[in-house]
Amino acid sequence: MRSHSVLVPISLALVVLIWGLNTVAVKALYQHISPVAYLGTRFLTLLPLVYLLARFTGHKIELKEGTLKQLLAASLLGFGIPQLLGYIALDHTSAFASSLIGATSPIATLAICAVMRYETVTGARWLGAFICITGLLIFQGCFTGTLTTQGGEGMALAAAVMASIHTVMVGRLVRHYHPILLLFWIMTLSALMITPFCLGSLLAQSWSAVTIADWSLILGSAILPILVGHPLWHWAIKHLGAGASSLWVLLCPLVAGTFSVIFLGAKVYPHETLGALVALSGLLLSQLPREKLVKAVAYLKRARS
Repeated sequence: MRSHSVLVPISLALVVLIWGLNTVAVKALYQHISPVAYLGTRFLTLLPLVYLLARFTGHKIELKEGTLKQLLAASLLGFGIPQLLGYIALDHTSAFASSLIGATSPIATLAICAVMRYETVTGARWLGAFICITGLLIFQGCFTGTLTTQGGEGMALAAAVMASIHTVMVGRLVRHYHPILLLFWIMTLSALMITPFCLGSLLAQSWSAVTIADWSLILGSAILPILVGHPLWHWAIKHLGAGASSLWVLLCPLVAGTFSVIFLGAKVYPHETLGALVALSGLLLSQLPREKLVKAVAYLKRARS
């Protein structure tokens, strides 16, 4: 439909804004709450909310035949564990670095699609992956003698790779589920599998240190990124496809970086800016449709002749 050509980009832009801001908000929360206690609180908050959302929007809570394995993969491997790794990693690196590394998930999505033969991955996309990795090395200071690590980069990368499973599985599950019902199952299954690992941190947390403002951020980080962002994300994947939708993840580091400077007083060094631009250009190249690449090459050949 013609309206989708307008609504899908608007929806994805809103998702990018919400997810980028959420990274900065959670980083600020870590002053008073541990990462694992935060994640446990978030899941416990989401359980009743996703149920109410599904019921109030008129959806019957049911499992579609033959989808349980895909739901479990999307929930545990694609969402639950990446959330756990990602939020622990955020405590050990900057919001900008965490968001930039997280934006590499489209590259892993390409690899999964190639191995599982869901789609043909062109040489240009693999070139984009190489450029992206080079950009990350520049960002970390590998070529300037200023190599810096804060301990969270490895976990952030692992989370990004695993999160690609979520994108691939959602691309298949939206054929069977409405985006809101799919959100219910993924959040519920993730919460049931991950929350038990958070109980120790929840009991050890000094809740008296958590302010009213912190609780507002916790509630906001549950409602906006999950209850608003994920249904929009699932809906966009349904209409645009997993590969094309994942392109928008590349903008999250720009949002997170900008707002981390504004709200957290973060410093961004020249080699980090260069590395981010190189990485994002590689990610962009890896996501360009084959038709556009062919047209671009043909245009360059005509220009030279």
